[in-house]
Amino acid sequence: MLKYILKRLFISVFVLLGVSIIIYTLVRMMPNDYLDIKFSSQLQQGTITQEQLAEFKNQYGIGDTSFKGLVNGYFTWLGNMLQGDMGTSFKYEKPVAEVIGDNMWVSFAIGVIATILQF
Repeated sequence: MLKYILKRLFISVFVLLGVSIIIYTLVRMMPNDYLDIKFSSQLQQGTITQEQLAEFKNQYGIGDTSFKGLVNGYFTWLGNMLQGDMGTSFKYEKPVAEVIGDNMWVSFAIGVIATILQF
């Protein structure tokens, strides 16, 4: 039984890695990113320049859209995740771990209620 559990845990690591690669690639391949949407009105008004927007993108690590940039960005993201640094939320402008911590209790409560109703 222990051998079966260890085998499943080993396989789950590769599944998780594969899913993270697919999701990261899909998010990075979208035509617009969050910074384009956030600064579009300011760019049209002329309060920021295209160069400043490119600097923001480089600061967040999403400026290089080439294949090499995608690979480097993924491994940078993965290294930060393994160290516990999930980055800063674009929407809330707080650390992602803090945002998840603030909101996970709602999901936990729904899961407990669903488990109780299931039994």
